[in-house]
Amino acid sequence: MEMLKVKVFYDNWCPICIKTSKIIRSLDILNLIDLVGFREIEDMDIEITKVELEEKMYAVNLRNRKIVSGIHALILLTSRIPLLIPLSIIFKMLSLVGLGQVLYSLLAKNRFLISIGNCTTNSCTINKNK
Repeated sequence: MEMLKVKVFYDNWCPICIKTSKIIRSLDILNLIDLVGFREIEDMDIEITKVELEEKMYAVNLRNRKIVSGIHALILLTSRIPLLIPLSIIFKMLSLVGLGQVLYSLLAKNRFLISIGNCTTNSCTINKNK
């Protein structure tokens, strides 16, 4: 099982990202996902800037140290949770027809709209002007 472990970097200033990370932790019955909030970490042991991490989710396959982002990070993450494998297949199919990254980018850029009512700080405005 060690070969299947992944490290996922998420925005721990984003209320919807925090809620999602809690759900993922509860569904990760095989303990294959290491969720890392990138805001308070100085040394993330990957060559990705915080600006890049603000724009989309990144994941590292710990077996081969391959870094993926966006929809591919989402596919890697959901493929490690038995309950979410059907969702992983849907994401993969969307990716194969060229829609996966487009839909992921749309969601990531507009996450502040989804978080309306959940924000207690200005964290939801991170991508508002991009």
